[in-house]
Amino acid sequence: MIDATVTFILENLKELIASNSKQISEVNDKVKSLSNDLDFFKGFIKDATDNPIEYENMKELEKQIRDAVFKAEDIVDQYVIEATQYKSSSVFKKIKHPLDHPTKLLNLAQEIEPMKATVNMIYERKMFGAGARQDGEGSNTGKKPKVPIVEEDHVVGFDDDAKYIINLLTGESEDLEILSIVGMPGIGKTTLAKMIFCDPIIEFEFYRRAWVYCSQDCNRKEVFLAILDQITKVTDEMRNMSEENLAQKISGSLEKDKYLIVLDDVWKSYDWYNLRVAFPKNKKKSRILLTSRYTSLGRIANRKLKPHDLRFLDVDESWKLLQRKALGLEECPLELIKLGKQIAAECHGLPLALVVIGGILLEKGTERSIWEDVSKNVKKYMDEMDPGKRIYNFISWSFNHLPYHLKACFMYFGMLPEDHRISAKKLIRLWIAEGFLQQKGEIKLENIAEDYLEDLVNRNLVMVEKWRSSGKIKTCYVHDVIHEFCKKKAIDENFHHEIKRSDYLSSNGAFKMYRRLSIPPQYLNNISRKQFGSHVRSFLCLSNDEITLTLAKISSIPKTFKLLRVLD
Repeated sequence: MIDATVTFILENLKELIASNSKQISEVNDKVKSLSNDLDFFKGFIKDATDNPIEYENMKELEKQIRDAVFKAEDIVDQYVIEATQYKSSSVFKKIKHPLDHPTKLLNLAQEIEPMKATVNMIYERKMFGAGARQDGEGSNTGKKPKVPIVEEDHVVGFDDDAKYIINLLTGESEDLEILSIVGMPGIGKTTLAKMIFCDPIIEFEFYRRAWVYCSQDCNRKEVFLAILDQITKVTDEMRNMSEENLAQKISGSLEKDKYLIVLDDVWKSYDWYNLRVAFPKNKKKSRILLTSRYTSLGRIANRKLKPHDLRFLDVDESWKLLQRKALGLEECPLELIKLGKQIAAECHGLPLALVVIGGILLEKGTERSIWEDVSKNVKKYMDEMDPGKRIYNFISWSFNHLPYHLKACFMYFGMLPEDHRISAKKLIRLWIAEGFLQQKGEIKLENIAEDYLEDLVNRNLVMVEKWRSSGKIKTCYVHDVIHEFCKKKAIDENFHHEIKRSDYLSSNGAFKMYRRLSIPPQYLNNISRKQFGSHVRSFLCLSNDEITLTLAKISSIPKTFKLLRVLD
């Protein structure tokens, strides 16, 4: 978000003023004024983001301010680098190549004057209401959120579905059978499949088991390697194999055993056809369980057995799940039971909607007026929105309720691959490097980041995969629907861009303006030493496999991205 950018600029401006007073003496006052103006804009953007109704009416002004802030960041960062080099250069070079950035800073300071006047006018008209310009990071600053003591895998309403599918998986047919769970986004397909996969009966029946996530952009080789990683040990030789050879390797490893493979979130029949060649028809009562949003795909996978269309939760199940997510193990106050059941009913049995709303209620507390307000908003979303888009609007609503300091941290999950399990320590280091965290007294940034992550978990927006023995989060991830939201939001906000094709690096002129990039490992070799990403601050290449680069290629990255701040 914009405050991270402004924070870095302000720190660099302080460094610039302190270390280069002679070079900028003629514009010293303007530089200090620019620093104050940027801090002022930071407060304005925060206010606008916290008040989305007013914010909608000021998109163009908000864009102008962001562009000005980014421009300031580029000028200041470049100046700090060049000023450092300038100090150590010869007298001849100093005369031949004088620093021209003071002039650029002066021009920028003049350029933002009209924006400053507009923002002042907005505040004078009190468009944001009383107290809009108060400092702070949201209503929960300094307050530890209430943590519901509930296991993430303790699900509601799926017992009958699980028993039915387990009976099918453990049936007497010796042939390879394909079963499918289908339903709309957020209805609980993955949760049910995970519940089945971890059931003691399934663990006993199937000696070989593997779970892989396919996603909309299914990478056949990565799926095959993920399967091999669970049924044998992946070697460097395997990583260098072709997809066809990997399929043969899987087939050979499974041929003599009774196995279960779960293919989670399959989108296209094309992907299913490409993956199924790896699974031998070995007459050992082996099974494949796939989940999909599309009933037609389930029918294609097995034309004899009808896909299991996951039902919505009933009213009692919905209320039970909402209570668990909103109150933990606490009893619901008597005066809220009727209202709570009404909220649960208005979610129409959609588990992810109930979980998200539960996170909002957990944060807001148990005041009746708050629950009444939530009830009105839930009804509005369910009655007025396209049924296919309801869950996305619930997530958007939850996003709008986030304190400003959590929004960038949450959107960052959109930069990670779908279904990527990330170490909490690594995620925290990335957040700190990005500048998302502000120092609070003597508290370490790592501790602040841990609180931020716990807050997102408590709001049911981030899920914990593993806990440390100390009770801290070890690895975490987000639901695929939430990942889609974060990714789309990050693109809409010009927060992040993903490179999907190798030719995109050279053919897309807009690439030069991006500030955060993620890139698949197979395209790393397309990066040259030519500086074409002059605005890039963050460069991520995330993969489930180890990436090996030559020293020459590694050294080319900082030469390509001169102002790089985050490299992973």
